[in-house]
Amino acid sequence: MRRLRQAIVQHIEDGGDEIISSHERASDLAAAWLGYLRDSQSTDTANELLDGFHASLIEAAGCLAMGLIRPAIFAMRTQVDILFAWLFFKDHPVEWQHLESTGDKYRLVSEVIRYLRTYNRRFQDRFSLLRRHRTGGYEDPYRLLSAHVHAQNTATVPPLVEIHQLVQEKDRCLDCIQLQLEISEYLSDILTACFARQWIDLPESVTTSINCRLRAADVAELCAP
Repeated sequence: MRRLRQAIVQHIEDGGDEIISSHERASDLAAAWLGYLRDSQSTDTANELLDGFHASLIEAAGCLAMGLIRPAIFAMRTQVDILFAWLFFKDHPVEWQHLESTGDKYRLVSEVIRYLRTYNRRFQDRFSLLRRHRTGGYEDPYRLLSAHVHAQNTATVPPLVEIHQLVQEKDRCLDCIQLQLEISEYLSDILTACFARQWIDLPESVTTSINCRLRAADVAELCAP
């Protein structure tokens, strides 16, 4: 335990501030959406999920500041799970109360995607447009996160190490922050596909980011009814 404590303290002293600052920048879009969702899209149902989304952003930053990459990846995946759940349950108070009282029927990401495609007529066209012009490398970074969470192959199975070796090098943590950046953009694209008709009210950092990625004609198509 002494070696683990020393490794964590040393990691924080050597790069903790840089990692936290980098993570804040990588989470800018996600943080901007949080304020908008709370102020403009809340139905007073399942608001606890928005708090949980915020908490998972903080958790990912804290884990990376300590050099703990696998817990940070779990926190990033949780961001996706929670936000997708909120998108469904905010409009389904009866189902939310049932979930709260029983723990049954938690909405998986794939279920919510099907729900959005079914009941939001332009969701899929908008989302596909945004994903074609993504800045990150992964069209669906959630799949990568899930592979690590489920340890599906030798590339994602945690290595057998001594406990102090759980603390990873600063450069690996900064590389992991690139994944947070991709998750933030992925979630921003999901939310933009849902709320594009409210374009003028969306967070400025969101609309600026999209204007940098799309041509003016594509932005007009994105916002069309």
